[in-house]
Amino acid sequence: MNLNSPMRTFDPRMVATYETESWVAYYQRRWLRLMRMLVALVRSTFGLSFFQAIYAGYLLTRAQIAFAPKDNAVPVAEEYMRRFFAYIQRIHREAFDVAQAARLEVNWWVVHRRLFGNAENQELVDALAQAYAAA
Repeated sequence: MNLNSPMRTFDPRMVATYETESWVAYYQRRWLRLMRMLVALVRSTFGLSFFQAIYAGYLLTRAQIAFAPKDNAVPVAEEYMRRFFAYIQRIHREAFDVAQAARLEVNWWVVHRRLFGNAENQELVDALAQAYAAA
């Protein structure tokens, strides 16, 4: 693990800002805005070039769109996330399980949707922590 990797040397405030704006765009179904926010997010979080971030943002946006309907396409979302993590892994030459990272990322989305508004949310906290720890 390279502790100086751009994956580990990001500005958490910028990441939080882009994540917040991404979720707003997602819930408003503003897909183009979502992609713009996700491009900015991956540039900030993963230290990608603009062109690398466009492709990564596209994969993330497609995953989110697949997950958006109530009868969401979890396997499709997971496949886009697998492609996203494989791309990040290739760029940064990191050693993590791409399939597991994708599965855990989409799992926290599933748990979040199921527990939304529920005061008992330890399962969500655990799912989110596992997703972030995977990559």
